[in-house]
Amino acid sequence: MTSPPISDTHDVAEKDYHAVRYFQFGNKPDASYILTSDPLSYLKAWFDNRISQETEESKKQPLKKAKYFVNLSQEFYTAFLAVKMPSKGVLLYYSFLNLVKAYLSANGREMETTEQEHHGLSLNSNGNGLKLAKSSGQGKGTLIFQTFAELLEQPVHSSAGDILIDDILQSLIEIHGLGASLDSWQGKPKYLPIDLHIMCKNRKQLYYELSYDKKQDKRLDTTKLKSVSEIIKDEVLSSQNNKSYYKSIKFFDYNNDDQGWKDAYQNIVKEVNNLNITTLLTRGGYRYYLYLGTPRLHRLCNTLAFAFYIGSVARYRPTLNETMLRGKHRAIIEEAVNACPKQFFYHLAGHITQEVYVVPMTKLD
Repeated sequence: MTSPPISDTHDVAEKDYHAVRYFQFGNKPDASYILTSDPLSYLKAWFDNRISQETEESKKQPLKKAKYFVNLSQEFYTAFLAVKMPSKGVLLYYSFLNLVKAYLSANGREMETTEQEHHGLSLNSNGNGLKLAKSSGQGKGTLIFQTFAELLEQPVHSSAGDILIDDILQSLIEIHGLGASLDSWQGKPKYLPIDLHIMCKNRKQLYYELSYDKKQDKRLDTTKLKSVSEIIKDEVLSSQNNKSYYKSIKFFDYNNDDQGWKDAYQNIVKEVNNLNITTLLTRGGYRYYLYLGTPRLHRLCNTLAFAFYIGSVARYRPTLNETMLRGKHRAIIEEAVNACPKQFFYHLAGHITQEVYVVPMTKLD
């Protein structure tokens, strides 16, 4: 259950009667939620609307290509649902890849040139992780994985070495709890469940407040919060509900008009992003987790890397595939294959349209 904010003198921020919440999607501060049980179908309809509104063919073409890639993503996912591992891994990756290409195309990246595109990733020689491509080998070809990371404003560089599958799995929020239960991770778990509120002071300033259950101090290494003391500070006004409270040091001034709200909201989102907050979509809405470490990859890039790994192992390494499906990671890989797709679709659809997608409460399955 979400805890209330600590302040009894300030209010949770609202704009036009909409609660203002933190999201990474580039959405408006008062964004209404998009209720859909099929984000890919909604996304195709959204592109249809955008295409019909454009009068210039040069502006329609990237949108048409993006819709084409969304359709491919949906068809690969339909095929994915009908097969078993290891074929599932191959089809899952191509579903993710095409949705990423839709995102790139919608953001002006040309996905149809004479230059060769490159996934941007390859299996490393040991089969325990992935290598990042340094160049496409074709001059102007697109490195899809790296371009995706750049657009998400969390670039990834090959100089940091290989991306190991153990690190990829440990960074998947969808299966982190299961991995911890099975003692699959070295050290303590990394994701701290938090409550996050954007607050309003005197209708002139915004700030944010973060809290978590004190019982998490024994389970997790919460000293990470001390390392961001230049951003947030311990709020000792109260110890109610056995929670630890923090709030932002900086307050963000705003004018009570659309532009003032937009500027203040974008600034507060930018700062919260520096805390490495991850969202998880549930039937009850989005839940927030603070990553107690320094993530190398954006959450969506990490999911794409996971799909690339299991798809590549299925295609090129039958012996390793057999080991993987029967080894220590079997249970969490199977869980990730089932749990990650919808999270990836909902979150990336949000980034494409700059809207907030949620699961309708009427969805029964």
